[in-house]
Amino acid sequence: MNVVTRQGNEENSGVWEWKKLKIRFGFIAVFDWNAPDLKNDCSTILEVKYDEDLEKLYDLEESNKRKYVNYLSPLFDEVENYLCISFYLSNFQEGIKDNFGYLKVIGSNVTLEWVNDNCLIGQIHIPFNRT
Repeated sequence: MNVVTRQGNEENSGVWEWKKLKIRFGFIAVFDWNAPDLKNDCSTILEVKYDEDLEKLYDLEESNKRKYVNYLSPLFDEVENYLCISFYLSNFQEGIKDNFGYLKVIGSNVTLEWVNDNCLIGQIHIPFNRT
């Protein structure tokens, strides 16, 4: 999964260099997405949320430990780290009840890497709020 960010805003230099953040998962527990208007716009991130539904998944894994002898959760036990992140996308389409797009990933053994190859240059605002 690649997430695009920018540099140069603090100097107001007019030249912004985009960078990609590569997120790698050793184990993925949840991969869920909805893109009702994928054709027209699925790439603008309106909002980012962390740890949504993570407590529910944790409770399920704890229940499995009680039911099954020697059960180890591949998400929570003996892992280096985990990430639960949801991207809400601006691919609205009229007439559809849930007309927003999203991408949700929950996984463990996460590594992050900045990718500096083929960076785009240009000013564009990419909304990003950590809540």
